[in-house]
Amino acid sequence: MPNALTSADITTIVDLHNAYRASNGIAPLQWASNIADYAVSWATASATYPQCINTTYPHGEFGPNGEYGQNIASSWGDSPSYPVDQLTSVTGLIKGWSGEAIPQSPGSYNQATQMLWGATTSIGCAKVNGQGCNVLVCDYFPRGQQWNTVGGKLGSMGSMITGIGTDTRLYSKNALDGQWTKDKSSAGLIDLIKVPTGFVGVAPDHTLWSATSLTGAWSLGLNGGWNHVPNSGAVFDISALSDGRILGVGLDYQLYVKPDLYANWQYIPNSGSVTRAKQQPDGSILGVGMDKTLWKMQTLGSGLTYVPNSCCVLSIVSYSL
Repeated sequence: MPNALTSADITTIVDLHNAYRASNGIAPLQWASNIADYAVSWATASATYPQCINTTYPHGEFGPNGEYGQNIASSWGDSPSYPVDQLTSVTGLIKGWSGEAIPQSPGSYNQATQMLWGATTSIGCAKVNGQGCNVLVCDYFPRGQQWNTVGGKLGSMGSMITGIGTDTRLYSKNALDGQWTKDKSSAGLIDLIKVPTGFVGVAPDHTLWSATSLTGAWSLGLNGGWNHVPNSGAVFDISALSDGRILGVGLDYQLYVKPDLYANWQYIPNSGSVTRAKQQPDGSILGVGMDKTLWKMQTLGSGLTYVPNSCCVLSIVSYSL
């Protein structure tokens, strides 16, 4: 079935999302036609059901749609999930989503939080007419509904701090002076980083695991928790580079890089020996040597040079003032 959205509808959808995000201090979204194509496929499937509600999978949890967050609304006869004038009016529909109360506790989310998700950058939507019903689907990428990636003003959406305990389990707090709470995840990790699609962790056996959220168990797979990453290693320290690659410190204390999460590690020549490595704002790599001094690599593979007056540290973090 064709997408019934007009170019004016698309403009309205994007503008309303971005106005709502701006009011909460969150960066704007961009329209993505390829995401809209996925939304068309799910809206078309939903439109074949009575009242345009896919009772088997109400949202696109599986297949390609599983990579996206999703808001959905349907209208039929005299019993709409949203009033008919809201579904025929894109403005009314979007305001129906943004009118939902923003949850104030970790693990709680709704259609408003997906509209506001800080990590989400792109949106694509579709409206399809079924037999006596209508359905509108908006897909979002990267997907939201993982509390730890919510963006926005502190106090309106909140923020989270997650740490690895001495038992290798994950603990989180929603304020710096708050109490640590053990996460539901049964993951045991020795390192953890945030990536656009979720999280990547180093397990005690020095292999990589990925997750879209921090609330699931190892056995639940990518959508429910953690999933083993093939070709992952052995590394004990990882960090995300600005171009999306992953930098790792191997058990031989040499540097390795992954072009993407599922690619093989590539050895970086002239890179040893370091125990930690982090990219700096200027793109250079700063490492902690075996003697606890700092060493700098201007570009990957260019060789490490000693940083004077740098002894003695175990780890480093860089930030802009």
